[in-house]
Amino acid sequence: MIRIKRTFNLILTLAAMLTIAQTTWAQEAAVYDLVTDEPTVDGGQATNWNTEYDYYSLVDGNTSTIYGISNANPWVEFHYSRAFVPKKYILWTGDIYSFQYNPATWTIKAKLNKTDEWTTLATVDNSSGNQLPENDHVSKEFSIVENTKAYKYFRFEATRRYNGTFQLGELQFKEATNLVTMTWNMYSGGGVTRTESGKSADFTNNEGNVMRYSWTADNPLRNIWKNDGCLFEKVIRDGLSVSFPYLTGTVTKVEINQVYFEDPGMNLSISNGTANGKLKTGNNSEYYASSVS
Repeated sequence: MIRIKRTFNLILTLAAMLTIAQTTWAQEAAVYDLVTDEPTVDGGQATNWNTEYDYYSLVDGNTSTIYGISNANPWVEFHYSRAFVPKKYILWTGDIYSFQYNPATWTIKAKLNKTDEWTTLATVDNSSGNQLPENDHVSKEFSIVENTKAYKYFRFEATRRYNGTFQLGELQFKEATNLVTMTWNMYSGGGVTRTESGKSADFTNNEGNVMRYSWTADNPLRNIWKNDGCLFEKVIRDGLSVSFPYLTGTVTKVEINQVYFEDPGMNLSISNGTANGKLKTGNNSEYYASSVS
């Protein structure tokens, strides 16, 4: 049992004070996260407009810059610092006359290594103008979820409608991230072992999940360690935090059971992508307000 006499923030990746824990992770359906790494541009069809409209603008991470050209069909090749499995991509329209300047067709190709042959991920016919929004500076997402391979190098190529003008604002990719639901059961006898080193201690349960206690104080005020946890008396003063160092994916739910508080009203803040973190308490049971950071 934990009794806390002061109110403070409990944050998942830097949470505070607890006695014991057995954690379980349930893998659910995937969510798709934007790849925010800015790639290196390897080449492309140069614009015949001002240089700010050149091909590198298609993948510069800025949806307001434009790749525009009117004397040749556009293409651009680029690569990322890491390979990933593209599951979706997003195209942003240009800044003027998008109903005319959107591409007639486009193809996206990819390869893992520089010397590999290109693999076509998507080919779209937009000659009738029904595949992209006709408004300026707006986006549309396209699915390529059937792809299961990781790639590092990419090529975008397109044709112009009526051999006229081409404009697009940005090409972005999304990759899959596993959703994770975590249940944190606060009770003794959970089959947890402890490894202490310096100002931290790792608790590993039977499933191999690790919860890590860390503290900043040289002499934290705590009771005797047990394999299933420890009671810290001065969690704020001693700078105690609790993290899950090997947790990957996007957390969608955090449930903490069997925690007792002297003073209700503590905030729960979850920082790993979850929007529904709630703290379920014991004797003075209530759900505390939570926020997402």
